[in-house]
Amino acid sequence: MIKTFRGIRFRLTFVYSTLFGLFICIFAFITSQQYLNNARQDFDSALLNLAIDLAGQVKLDQTDFKSMIELPPREMRKQFPFPLGLTTFFIRSIDGKILASSTSEDKTNDLIPYKVDLALKEDYTHRFQNITWEGKSHRAINLKISSQKDQALILQVATPSDILQSQESRCFWLNI
Repeated sequence: MIKTFRGIRFRLTFVYSTLFGLFICIFAFITSQQYLNNARQDFDSALLNLAIDLAGQVKLDQTDFKSMIELPPREMRKQFPFPLGLTTFFIRSIDGKILASSTSEDKTNDLIPYKVDLALKEDYTHRFQNITWEGKSHRAINLKISSQKDQALILQVATPSDILQSQESRCFWLNI
């Protein structure tokens, strides 16, 4: 029996099995990271598409933005990749003043951080951010609506990122 552990067959089998196991672990890690990157990109693409659709409703010469920031009832029931019914919208002037909000006024205090210096840049189009609001993780986007400096508005959209986080946690536990 001791000769079995000292034999060349055992050593080669042990080395090849160890290398194969290591290769499988590395492959699984790389595959899951690629899957998570794709899930994040899909989530951000859906958020950007929603913001662009909402921006299409905003008319710069109108002063009452509140009526334009509501989703139709059939849209509110949509859940994937994020629940639209829990999504929050803001329209800000370029200097940061909130012109319209889909939430009550007392909840708007710095929900989505805003940086005036970024919005004033000529090449600024949009910016994604992770934020925490009321103890929940959200993904947000700031989208510049107009390229004209004097009429530019910023549309901010924040949505819970529960579905994305559940995908991330499942992949984490699969890798362990």
